[in-house]
Amino acid sequence: MILHPILRRAFAAVAAILLLALAWTGILGGVDQWPQSSTVAQRSQTASQIAYGVFALLMLLTAFTWRRWQPIAELGFVACSVVAASLATVVWGGASVGIGAVTALATVAIAGLIVWMLRAGIHASVKRGELR
Repeated sequence: MILHPILRRAFAAVAAILLLALAWTGILGGVDQWPQSSTVAQRSQTASQIAYGVFALLMLLTAFTWRRWQPIAELGFVACSVVAASLATVVWGGASVGIGAVTALATVAIAGLIVWMLRAGIHASVKRGELR
């Protein structure tokens, strides 16, 4: 699929802004939430929240450097996002496990879209030499 250069840049910019926002909320929110975590499930959710923030930063970093680590950063981001979101609805929100599963599916779709937007925006531009 060939995308117009303006559309590629827009995808890359939106993905970068979303990843920076997710890194900020993930890391700072998790650090602030840690003292309130009293159960193992709550601590697991908080740790995965911090982890998705770190992986969001790593995704941005590996988009430009250390490219061989990019699949690991992307997988870590998606996996930690899914765990954090689905556990949050259950352990903090009191929702059912079924709602947690629906949340997990929605999170896979959203995180996958962010990964795709970053890949489509950055890699196509790098291959064509537009980011130099």
